Amino acid sequence: NSAKGRGKKRADGKLGMDCTLFTYLVMKEALGINTGEIKSVGQQLNMPGGKRIYVGGKIDKMMPGDICYQVAGKTGYQGHPASVNIDGHSMSKSWSHVYIYLGDHKCVECTKWSGAGVDGLHYQERFKDTYASTTMFVRRF
Repeated sequence: NSAKGRGKKRADGKLGMDCTLFTYLVMKEALGINTGEIKSVGQQLNMPGGKRIYVGGKIDKMMPGDICYQVAGKTGYQGHPASVNIDGHSMSKSWSHVYIYLGDHKCVECTKWSGAGVDGLHYQERFKDTYASTTMFVRRF
């Protein structure tokens, strides 16, 4: 469902941005990594580039700048199925979200078909409980 330009087609036909497009553009534009076409969360996790590290839901293993991959969890969103084998950890899961960790329990992400924004203190408690516990792998550059 890719569209021309810098957007993906939404169900209503308009262009929008989701978490995979946002992180794709960061890797491509800011880091100069050509990842090919825009991928689902699970497909993006399996593509080359950077060092992929198993963090197993532990926020203390995450570093600012990490691109973080979540399994489908408490949100009810089913995600995209994919199998991964990283650092000796093999998982066949549904991957639901990707975001960039900023440190200090904050992240930058795109959770809707609109734009990206920095989640600040109002998001801190949810980040600690839900985000960290469902984040299994990170990509570090």
